[in-house]
Amino acid sequence: MSSADVMVSAKALKRLPVIPLRKDKGTKIIIVAIDEPIASMVAEKISKVRGVVEIKDGIVYAGDNIEIAVDPTKAAIFGLDPDKVNQQVQSQIAGKYVNNVLSKDKVIPIRIMAEDNLHSTVEQLNNIMLSGSVGKYTTLEQISSIQVQTNQTQQIRDI
Repeated sequence: MSSADVMVSAKALKRLPVIPLRKDKGTKIIIVAIDEPIASMVAEKISKVRGVVEIKDGIVYAGDNIEIAVDPTKAAIFGLDPDKVNQQVQSQIAGKYVNNVLSKDKVIPIRIMAEDNLHSTVEQLNNIMLSGSVGKYTTLEQISSIQVQTNQTQQIRDI
């Protein structure tokens, strides 16, 4: 769907009579769209229609995203590949599953992990130590680049 289609659809909606779902509440509209700019544009256009009291465009700001790009050539020098780097970084950040404990008919997984505050900044992530298969150690910074992407969004589908 192009932005022209959306504009035409929004104009057509203005001409239609709005029938409230409940007489005292007005009409609630939830927009499900793949493209954030289109969802926002449709929400803005529809908000001007008489009788519409609430619009959800389905876009929620989820915070920042950290992207780690491993250089396979640099990683290979230390006997690592991107998959092995991913496994080691995940283990150090989220912990490593080692076993379960049964407590009152409930299975509780056991993880060995570092303290939470050891990986809360990009500088700390850069300093994560990785061990290669050839017995060499390196830091994440030596074999990858880390970028922080701000204002990441996610779509909520609440239908």
